[in-house]
Amino acid sequence: MTKSNINQEYRTRFTIAHEIGHLVLHSGLFSEISKISTDKEYIDFQNHISIDDHRKLEIQANFFAEEVLFPKDVFRETVEKVIGELGGIDKLLPTDLSLVMSTIEKGFGVTGIAAYNKFKRDYPEVLDRVLVNSPF
Repeated sequence: MTKSNINQEYRTRFTIAHEIGHLVLHSGLFSEISKISTDKEYIDFQNHISIDDHRKLEIQANFFAEEVLFPKDVFRETVEKVIGELGGIDKLLPTDLSLVMSTIEKGFGVTGIAAYNKFKRDYPEVLDRVLVNSPF
């Protein structure tokens, strides 16, 4: 399997979890959509959702997907193990982040961006320390 195929599979996994999030979290909206029978009705429906509300719906679905794809305990154990193998938080260098992200990506079957976003949300202090250890 090529890197491109693997990335596509990982993107698909996140997309499916994201869309399931919409179904679970926003079921009221979907009951409204099911009543739509023309393109004009759909456009009118879309135009009644503000940009801010749409953004909130997408963020909620993304968080749902993260919860499905990154079980909390397993994610924490994985991150702590790889950081420990690299000598601990105080020893991490910016170049070590690549190994951390790769471990998350492969271990959870997600894209690099999904791995990074989850890591950044759950371990902001690690990123701060890595930047402190940066020679730049």
